[in-house]
Amino acid sequence: MQIDCAVFLIYIKSVRVNYEEHPYHNYQHAVEVLHFFYLLDWQGALRRYFNEEQRFALFLAALNHDIAHPGKSAGYQKHLFTELYEKYGDTSTLEKYHFDVAKALWRDPQTPILSEKRHAQLESYIEKWVIATDMQRHSEFLSLCKSPAQDPILVYGILLIKCADLSQFVRGKELRETWSLRLKKELYLEKAHQMAQEGGVSLDYSCFPGNQLYSREMFLEKMVTPLYSLLAEHFPSLESVKKKLGS
Repeated sequence: MQIDCAVFLIYIKSVRVNYEEHPYHNYQHAVEVLHFFYLLDWQGALRRYFNEEQRFALFLAALNHDIAHPGKSAGYQKHLFTELYEKYGDTSTLEKYHFDVAKALWRDPQTPILSEKRHAQLESYIEKWVIATDMQRHSEFLSLCKSPAQDPILVYGILLIKCADLSQFVRGKELRETWSLRLKKELYLEKAHQMAQEGGVSLDYSCFPGNQLYSREMFLEKMVTPLYSLLAEHFPSLESVKKKLGS
């Protein structure tokens, strides 16, 4: 795709500004997810299924998948019936929000990365790929990845972005532990804020166990391993990528 470099730089800066400085859901996480796709593209794996425009759409989905994340989970939005929950409802609340923010940026007249008329199909793919990062619907999307691909662009894009979103688990022990601690801190801050909103007592961080959904063992056994097994099945020649990731 031909995009003016100056325009693209303004767009990237706009994306960066819209990521808030939370412990986990921040711009650094987005860049690491994007880096996963860069390595796949560098190795040539993406060309097996995706043309140039579709690969660019994957990169946009990766960079924007958590844009403007409020640092509070979908469960928090539902519990306190926030404006986000009221607008986007009970299903993939935050992911729908991320896509709307992203769409507004690439349609901005100052940064027209994707046009509404010309790139409607790409936008549709990006929306579905971003929504697939909803961990509350992990089993649903994993089943879709295992099923015969009626639309391989959609299905393999979902598989790849889910693997990319969890790639901290295959980037070596140090990064894995760093991101686990960051997530625990963000969950603690959410719980503390929720208790304050409800007039509760202060929360002792040392006593906070973290959300069991994100326990390392459960992720590795139930979520990460099945995803990466599928990745190896459909993209068999990824040894160089594994070395780059440090796994």
